[in-house]
Amino acid sequence: MTHRNFQRLKRFAVLLLAGASAPAALATAGGGNLFGGGFDGGGLLDFGGGGDGLLYLFWFLLRLTIQYPLIGIPADILVIAFLYWQIYLLNRMYKDRLNRRKHLAREQLNFDKHSREFRLRNPEFSEAALCGRVARAYRLIQECWSNQDMTPARAFLSDGIFERFQLQLLMQRSTAVHNVVTVEEIENVRIVACNADNYFDRMDFLVTARQSDYYLHAATGKQLYGSRKAEKFSEYWTLVRRKGAGEKNSASVWENCCPNCGTPLERLDRCCCPSCGAIVNSGDYDWVLTNLTQVEAYRRLEDEAVRPGIARLQQHDRTFSPYAVADRTALIFYRYQAARLLADSRQLRKVATPEFIAANAATFQPDAGGEHRFLADAAIGSIELLGCDSESSAEFDFLTMLVVFSGHETAAPIPSSLPVRPDRSILYRQVFVLARRKGVKTFSERVLSSTFCPNCGAPETPEGVDRCEYCGTVWSDGSRNWVLTALQNYLEQADFSDPGLLAAPDRPDNDLQLDSIPHVDTLLAAAAWMMLKDHEEAPEERRLLEQLARAVNVSDARLKMILSAVKDSSFELVLPEDPIAANQFLQAIARMALIDGKLSPREEKLLHEIGEMLHFSRYDVRQAINRQRTCLYHLNRRRNG
Repeated sequence: MTHRNFQRLKRFAVLLLAGASAPAALATAGGGNLFGGGFDGGGLLDFGGGGDGLLYLFWFLLRLTIQYPLIGIPADILVIAFLYWQIYLLNRMYKDRLNRRKHLAREQLNFDKHSREFRLRNPEFSEAALCGRVARAYRLIQECWSNQDMTPARAFLSDGIFERFQLQLLMQRSTAVHNVVTVEEIENVRIVACNADNYFDRMDFLVTARQSDYYLHAATGKQLYGSRKAEKFSEYWTLVRRKGAGEKNSASVWENCCPNCGTPLERLDRCCCPSCGAIVNSGDYDWVLTNLTQVEAYRRLEDEAVRPGIARLQQHDRTFSPYAVADRTALIFYRYQAARLLADSRQLRKVATPEFIAANAATFQPDAGGEHRFLADAAIGSIELLGCDSESSAEFDFLTMLVVFSGHETAAPIPSSLPVRPDRSILYRQVFVLARRKGVKTFSERVLSSTFCPNCGAPETPEGVDRCEYCGTVWSDGSRNWVLTALQNYLEQADFSDPGLLAAPDRPDNDLQLDSIPHVDTLLAAAAWMMLKDHEEAPEERRLLEQLARAVNVSDARLKMILSAVKDSSFELVLPEDPIAANQFLQAIARMALIDGKLSPREEKLLHEIGEMLHFSRYDVRQAINRQRTCLYHLNRRRNG
């Protein structure tokens, strides 16, 4: 290329950049004669604003192509490529924004749909009244917790959550710790989700309050941890009630009255009304609190009946309730932790099979030095029903329940005084496998009850006994209720088996499951693993991880737990070796990164690094990103028009 031609090409590049920026510049300044000369504003084609500059640019290109084809033709190719790239970027931006907008709209539509169905069945329902009851109950529960006596709130707590509180308080007393929570103000209570299964209506509430939270030494009263300064705190509450129970606008368990006959209730050791004998916290008469979920762990599950095997189970057990099973799983979790803390397997005898207790006997015994190994500061983040296996055994059905929880492993003699260090907590995920004999049906009169014999209804016998002292029914063999039979590590591939997750965009009949994406913990754990793989934590990589966590609404405290878990190898990030499973993993991670409609360059870089870990090329990763972006786009267009 001659020097003269090179100079012409340079001038063309300047013109190209100027032409590309002309629309934005003219839109801001309101002018129309950036280039000067050439066509005037009312010429052959009036584009308005930057139209003159663009028209002159195309005229220049045409002239350059005719007079200097060696320069003009390559320049045309560059311009076409540049315009194609700009159109591609605009299209991608449009799809991402649409996906995010439609995703939020879909959540609202689902909420509106379930709310309408609920209100049709309950025309007298008052949202304001129930939110007011939840606000008062929140204050009461914090007072009971601080006083280490949950009895005043017994009437509206399910047996499972009441026993969870009791076990947590027992663990505090065993370690000479007293947690005090003082509510200064309840800022807001609102309904965020409404759903139903075969037996129960369910509502999720977001409670936001300003409160102080600190730990004292039980004997000396010395403050061990936390702050007396009130800070903002949010938590999700799950309430359930039997369908058709009707509204209790006056006599309600939330006002400490029997919801069946209206009799005022005093302090309840058992949840039986002294007048009519009704089980007031069964959910058959009024709303009952069954679950508390941390904000970071909360997920809106649309319908757990679509989980593998659940519909088949409900065909012969119409009263089966995923909400009740989650409540029982939480109870089993805390009994398991209490058995470890106290080194006493009797805590589990009513809720676990003898085979499970025998196989894990060493877990419930002190070590050679007399110390107990247990999970300190144990707290459940969320519980999710993964599915039901009815085919692997001729005798039992098996439920798999994913429990996400936090805490830190500790060894100490019990009872003893232990330092309170929630900041050392890391994140764990474990699958609790529950078993029940085939053909057994849920006891419809006491779906949420765990303090009564499921056969005769007699009150529960003392701890350490695995059968009813009245009728002799054995509780631990799965013949009456779900019992713990195994603990398993959670493998992420299990989340990727849903064919809808990887459906092609040209199959409109295949309804993609937006809620079948893996937990956000997976992506963050993969990012943390990449960051720590060279045993160094670069500030830039840490900022990327924090940015990604904020994008998926994960708090700094939870991110710290994930980082600690990855460093400690307790958070198992299993990368599949099979090519098909690896592709599913990559597709699911890409789906998760795109679900909020945004994908920053750093996040894309992270996906490429994860793809490299899975032995995929950069082209494969780009294809996965584009495919999931297009899938979300087509899905949102189908669902929302």
